[in-house]
Amino acid sequence: MNLKKRFHMIFALIILIPFASMLSTIIFVWMGWNSRTLTTGDLEAPRYLHSVLSQILSENYDEKAVAERGIVILLNNKGDVIYAHPELIKIYPKILDNKWEDSGKELYELFMNEMPQIPLSFAVFRYKGDAGLAIFAQALVSAHSTTINLMIKLIWIFYLGFILLPALAMSYFIRPMAKSILNLEMAAGEIGRGNWDVTLPPPVKGKKHPFAHLTRAFDQMRLELKENHDRQQRIMMAISHDLKTPLTSIKGYVEALQDGMARNPEELALYTSIIMEKTNLLEERITDLIHFSRLQTTEWQSRFSEFPLYELLNEAGGIFRNDALIRKRSLDLDLALPETLQIRGDRRMLFQVLENLFDNACRYTDAMDTIRFSAKTENGKVLITMEDSGSGIDEAHVPHIFDTFYRADSGRNTRGIGVGLASAKTIVMSHGGNIRYARTDLGGACFLIELPLSL
Repeated sequence: MNLKKRFHMIFALIILIPFASMLSTIIFVWMGWNSRTLTTGDLEAPRYLHSVLSQILSENYDEKAVAERGIVILLNNKGDVIYAHPELIKIYPKILDNKWEDSGKELYELFMNEMPQIPLSFAVFRYKGDAGLAIFAQALVSAHSTTINLMIKLIWIFYLGFILLPALAMSYFIRPMAKSILNLEMAAGEIGRGNWDVTLPPPVKGKKHPFAHLTRAFDQMRLELKENHDRQQRIMMAISHDLKTPLTSIKGYVEALQDGMARNPEELALYTSIIMEKTNLLEERITDLIHFSRLQTTEWQSRFSEFPLYELLNEAGGIFRNDALIRKRSLDLDLALPETLQIRGDRRMLFQVLENLFDNACRYTDAMDTIRFSAKTENGKVLITMEDSGSGIDEAHVPHIFDTFYRADSGRNTRGIGVGLASAKTIVMSHGGNIRYARTDLGGACFLIELPLSL
């Protein structure tokens, strides 16, 4: 059963359950109040007489209270008077002494002669298995009917409210909510089929849109999914291009060798060296992709542990100093950190970040240029900087340098595929820190890493 059918069932139940409850209650009340007799214990009598008869027959009653209830006289099956109204006794004192064996005829004549203005009714009752006769004012029956009518009206009012309130709630709350949820279900289905441009219907003018926050969050999710899908497409195109280029060169030189274009050992050595260079480039790019893919998972973060940060930076500085000498660069090392400073993370991954930044600094500088590697603590954070006196990065490219597969100048970096800085950012952020590009007084590029002292 889909979501739409479920809502239809809920709406039907909201209407049918109160209506069925109202109808059944009215039927039971009608059957109960209109039953001729009510039997309780030793007494069987009409319902509207039952209460007062119970008091009289049990001789546990207040004379005045019973007289006000409208009972005129009660007789047993022998014609003895069980109870008589005080006014009747005043009018006909001997009524208590008489045997009313032919009670119906004689009493009728008595009441017609002495109290013709009072409408009376007769009812038979049974007490402890013996029959009896009750004569009472018809006002008692009228009061009973009035009570029943009032109760039925109250029941109608109650159940009408029981129906109207859910109906109003359904109209103003549940129906718009259901419509919003069904729209979300429809949009989710469209996204599942690859339609990233599906949009939710706008809210009805003049009404507060239910699930407005959920709708906005869903639309934001849709946009992010679309952007992620587009980014994956761009990544696949970039990977295809970056891997196909060296493969094309390798294929071309292999075909040249097969065709016998290398006529002497010198040309053969040249072709094979080019093939080896392109093969190494292809291997580097595949390695970069594998490394970047591994960073997108959280498995490597399980290796986090406490280690002295100064030791890592000092070791990296020593390696960078030797590399700078070989590459004819000048390295300034300034590590203003306590040697006992501990940080939690992956030591090898952080070293790769520093190595990547240093390699970029060397690659984008010339001989005798300066590279400055420094670290210090500030405002509860560790600040690590890698600066150089090279040409720097054009301002137009700065907002995108940490994007995956983005290369500001493909001519300057033909070996990489644009995942180095993206990987560095992923690693640093996984350690609870941040990496950004900043200005430097050396005139070139500056990358600033911020790491929290405690995670």
